Amino acid sequence: MSSPESLRREDILGPLEVALRVHRHSRERPPKPIKEQWRENRFAEVPNVITSERAEKASEFLREFCALPDELKNGVCIPGANGRGAASYGYVERRPDLDPTEIALGKIPEHKEYFHYAPFIERDLREEIRLAGPKAKTLIENMRDLWVIVEQRAHETLKRLEEENAHNPAYRDFTLRFFPDGITGGDLEKHQPKLKLRLMSYKKIEGKNVLSANNHYDAGALTFALWENAPGLQVGAKQITDQEGRVICSENMQEVERPDGTALFWPSLTFSKIDSEVEPTWHGVKQHSRQQTVIGEENRAVLVAFLNMDNHAIPSLNQTHGVTAPKPNGQ
Repeated sequence: MSSPESLRREDILGPLEVALRVHRHSRERPPKPIKEQWRENRFAEVPNVITSERAEKASEFLREFCALPDELKNGVCIPGANGRGAASYGYVERRPDLDPTEIALGKIPEHKEYFHYAPFIERDLREEIRLAGPKAKTLIENMRDLWVIVEQRAHETLKRLEEENAHNPAYRDFTLRFFPDGITGGDLEKHQPKLKLRLMSYKKIEGKNVLSANNHYDAGALTFALWENAPGLQVGAKQITDQEGRVICSENMQEVERPDGTALFWPSLTFSKIDSEVEPTWHGVKQHSRQQTVIGEENRAVLVAFLNMDNHAIPSLNQTHGVTAPKPNGQ
């Protein structure tokens, strides 16, 4: 059961009224179809019921968890394929030290800690969570409550996308492919959709006046940018590639503002395996210190959700960071 500090589901449902008010104009002027928004902006705005206050509270719990000794927090992790943090579950730290491959890719140093949540980790990491203590328990309870809410909203958004493209065979049983058992509510006895919730904290690197993330594609099929504590998210409309397919220039990188009561929803790298007409969204972060909103240690906090499918292989680092350009049909 959730502790009193946990984000209770009934506490979160209240903001639904706020989100509905934000989108009430849709009764008079229906929102543009999602794919049309993707073509115009590289993202779509969809309703979001997680308030900034709730997300900020969760980010506080993450910072408290990250302050635990390494031997405790590092144990709460299921490593991903080839050791890639993006494919891991639980706690992951990305230190600013670059290996030779990353330097060759032209990457800039990043320092971030994040927690990937899906309900099964509470079963598979039960003992590690117990050993990590109350701060781990509180963080995971909060992320569980948020995951349940995001699952509901993601299911509704995919149904909308499926209905808007009912004429396209690629979208037949579209939602069912991600949610074979419908809404699970986090029930471990039901098949879990490939929904991963990421709560992340960027750390300031000494000598840098910006908190940044390298421009990249997300590795899964779909992404929901749910909340961030400061401006800085940038989306690019076009990439210039050389003859070998390497991205040599990102054009039109523009800062994106996420209106209250909305999430930004975009296609990720493997979505072209479903719909070859859709290009993945190229994006990054450049947050200047003057945009900092967190009191105390400087950091950038982000809440995002990823959806993937069982038969979609994890793209390589070269693919997600634009060294190898996306190919037709996601090959």
